Amino acid sequence: MPTLEDVLAELAAAPPSEFTRARDALVARLTKLGQAEAAARVKAVRRPTAALWAANRVAREDREGIQRLVAAADHMRAAQLGQGATGADFATASAEQRAALTHLTQRTEALLKQAGLGATHQVLLRVETTLAGAAADPELRPALRQGRLEHELAARGFDVFAGEELPPRRPAAPTAGGSAGIGSPAPSSGSKADRERDESRLTDAREAVAEAEARATQQREAVASARLRVEELSAMLRDAQRRETEAAREGKRAEAALRAAREALRAAERK
Repeated sequence: MPTLEDVLAELAAAPPSEFTRARDALVARLTKLGQAEAAARVKAVRRPTAALWAANRVAREDREGIQRLVAAADHMRAAQLGQGATGADFATASAEQRAALTHLTQRTEALLKQAGLGATHQVLLRVETTLAGAAADPELRPALRQGRLEHELAARGFDVFAGEELPPRRPAAPTAGGSAGIGSPAPSSGSKADRERDESRLTDAREAVAEAEARATQQREAVASARLRVEELSAMLRDAQRRETEAAREGKRAEAALRAAREALRAAERK
């Protein structure tokens, strides 16, 4: 009997275009096996965007590359927190992170193309941002290593170092009129329900973009196939025209030869 982890891993491997069918099949299978709780858990999994699917896929297939990215994130953390690091250390850590991300992004581009998904610059940038954010977040690293991230991640700043003791900063001078400065509390970001609704809308929008990208890729392939067929037919037409021209020339030569033979025959008969 499959475990929930096995089923979720199988579902994560399905590309976005096949995700819904694969999820429904797994739910039906788990229900038939009497695993109602696991079936409900699988049914609740949302279809991944192309970027999220690609990030998870490359994480599963290139574990060494992910480990290099995680190590680079740790070096960046130490350098940015000033833990005995110098400017050269920061530059080295930054170069390590960029090299790891470049390698993973190139792998991701190949995976997207193999799956018939659009490997646009925007999608690759979202993959890169998600991988970098997950590698920098200790809580997300297990899901990253398993290729089981559930959401795309936005670009992150020093919030990835939450809980760390940052070096002391010089207090900012108050602004004119007593307005709040850099250290002022941030405005409320809204209720949890609002945030969840916004996240759901964002996910739906990303899914729509992923579907549009998949359809656009299919249309591009159809256009390329049609263009190739046109080129083949054009070549066949040119060949037929060439043969027609050669046949016409041969016909003219044959007619000339026939006239010459008749003239010779008439001359021989007169003699």
